[in-house]
Amino acid sequence: MVSSSLQSKCISSSSSPVPSQQHIAHLILHQKSFSQTLQTFKWASKLPNVTHSQSTYRALIRKLCAFHRFDTIKELLQEMPNAIGTPPDEDIFITIVHGLGRARMVKPVIKVVDLVT
Repeated sequence: MVSSSLQSKCISSSSSPVPSQQHIAHLILHQKSFSQTLQTFKWASKLPNVTHSQSTYRALIRKLCAFHRFDTIKELLQEMPNAIGTPPDEDIFITIVHGLGRARMVKPVIKVVDLVT
């Protein structure tokens, strides 16, 4: 779970009581497990006046790549247009390609290219 001190630091470091997209992305990137990463993302989505963006999804996808959770990433790619109103941007696909490369999963990179076209 997201540590309460990190949550407090995130919220109190801003002049506004609502954490910025940058703070949320930072929190996501600092989680140590798959479940903590998802919990942090879900926690942020329940905050008042907070909506996820390309940057928070990109942070989540980057962490999921590190945990080799490519099945979950595919679900997120399908969810994003409805969730944030736009399809995944180029940077998200680049993040996925890098993640697949680090996981030495070269053949699935072709499938990512197919998703883009």
